[in-house]
Amino acid sequence: MRYSNSYRQIVIVFLTAALCMGFFVFLTFWNMNKQINENNNVSYALKNLYHLENLLSDIQKMETAQRGYAISGYQDFLQKYENGRHNVQNDIHLINDLIVPDSFRVELRNKLFQFTQQKINNLDLVISIARQYDLDSATRYIKKNIGENMMENIRLHIGNMENMDRKLLREANHQSSVMASRTKWQFGLLAVAVFIILGSNFITIRRDLGKRMHQDKILRFNSSLINSITDPVVAFDEEKKISSWNRFASELYGWDEKEALGKSMDEFLSVKYISNSKKEVNESIASKGSWKGEMIHHTKSNKAIFIQASISSVINETNKPSGVVAIFTDITKRKEVESRLQDITSHLEQEVKQKVGELNNIFERITDAFIAVDKNWCYTYVNAKA
Repeated sequence: MRYSNSYRQIVIVFLTAALCMGFFVFLTFWNMNKQINENNNVSYALKNLYHLENLLSDIQKMETAQRGYAISGYQDFLQKYENGRHNVQNDIHLINDLIVPDSFRVELRNKLFQFTQQKINNLDLVISIARQYDLDSATRYIKKNIGENMMENIRLHIGNMENMDRKLLREANHQSSVMASRTKWQFGLLAVAVFIILGSNFITIRRDLGKRMHQDKILRFNSSLINSITDPVVAFDEEKKISSWNRFASELYGWDEKEALGKSMDEFLSVKYISNSKKEVNESIASKGSWKGEMIHHTKSNKAIFIQASISSVINETNKPSGVVAIFTDITKRKEVESRLQDITSHLEQEVKQKVGELNNIFERITDAFIAVDKNWCYTYVNAKA
């Protein structure tokens, strides 16, 4: 019972440890997922800021090249203008490939693309006017500040988007600090919980191991004590099955321990009760805790032997019977001697009676008075004549 309780306690401790570790593993994965999301947000914000700056710079380069061509008419400015257009398209493509964290930023991005396209169309219009008409016409159109207003809208829009990205970076940094601190405390608590659980489990195992070693020591001592008894000592479990069979039992009955274990005593030894019935023996063991008496056993060679049995009940830690232990003493030779003595005594009695009868006949045939006395002069015999 004690070992069963200890086993349940150990199982409960390990299950508790497993649940604690599972809980902290879940928290760790949850923090990791949040950290991954924050890292993705940081990556998006940094890349978006970089591409927005490039976009604004490339649009300004296009505008500068456009103004240079409208004022001077040099073809070199057209080449710079086309290079700027290519860079702007590349910037738009890179910005569009970024994974946007929310739908609001998608709307801002699409609106920026719309403003950018309007600005490019306006720049293309000025170039077209300079080519079809003259440079003065293009210059007069530039002075209307239509393109400048568009550029201002783009600057404001990009500024708003950059502010949102910087805010996203600050929030991500703050969340990273919070999660790092939280993870530190979680792992600290996990270490303390695991230490407490494993420590208590170690104490439990050590205590139970000490008890078991002590119990095993007692069992080994009892086993050696049983084996040192020159009479057969046999133990039975609650179902009256043989659970222990010492070497002297093997020598007396002819069966070794492996053959005897698990067998019923009455069937295995072909027991015949002499002094009491089987029911009376069981009742005596149940009520008094022991029984002593004689019975007949049969060996492996089917030889009948007389046994003086001493059977006692074994009480466990819960004060309940858990089996019986019996010491069987072979009294076959004693029974043979008693039988011989009884035969001799019976024969002597018959001979004495016969001799007494003969003497009495002799004494009765004497015609004179006859008296017999002992050493104290007391009469021992007086015949009829006397």
